[in-house]
Amino acid sequence: MTTYTVYRPDYDYSSMIEGSGLSLASAAHVLLTGDGYAYEIRDDATPARDGDVLRVLWVSDGSANSPRSARYLHATRIIGWSDDEIFTKVVKEEWHGFEAMTDDEFAAYLTASNEED
Repeated sequence: MTTYTVYRPDYDYSSMIEGSGLSLASAAHVLLTGDGYAYEIRDDATPARDGDVLRVLWVSDGSANSPRSARYLHATRIIGWSDDEIFTKVVKEEWHGFEAMTDDEFAAYLTASNEED
């Protein structure tokens, strides 16, 4: 099973890791909820493809840590036929200053970064 590391690329190596050894769903959750943001995966209103239901990622436009709060959700462009398909797309993007890569890729990244120092 592939595991993931979620990190902040703008921090030094000792404090940049937000989580490691995470499953796909856990890594996506850490990315999407960073700094108090919220998300939901909702069924699209229109059934498609042999009765399957398209799923849409909705995210908050504010953080629970701000006066705006995290209660207002809006649809994103990330859609899929399953939660895993959506989570796979989530881990390929930056969210709230966090990024993710596989644990193996992250170990190689740290090794390369340490060699440059």
